Amino acid sequence: MSFSVDTEEARRLASEFRASTARLTEHAATFAGQARLGPDAFGALPSSVTAHGEYAARLEQAFTSLERLCATLSQFAANLDSVVSNYEQADWSSSARGTST
Repeated sequence: MSFSVDTEEARRLASEFRASTARLTEHAATFAGQARLGPDAFGALPSSVTAHGEYAARLEQAFTSLERLCATLSQFAANLDSVVSNYEQADWSSSARGTST
């Protein structure tokens, strides 16, 4: 049984994952700088303290989710790079033994 891997396409996809991660990280940083509000943003009433606390908690959840997404995209890229390297090594080893994959 023979199969092949389009290593150039896998590398291109890994590169796109890295570029997406960079763009998302940049946008997340911009968002973080603009989304944080001061403690008086919802007014001075006691209910506004609760509203601000809920807003801040949701905001932190959003930041955590964005960080996880970036980490996942980076891991996808690293995994693709690893697959390509492993495939090329196996292909080279097979070629050196006089067989083809």
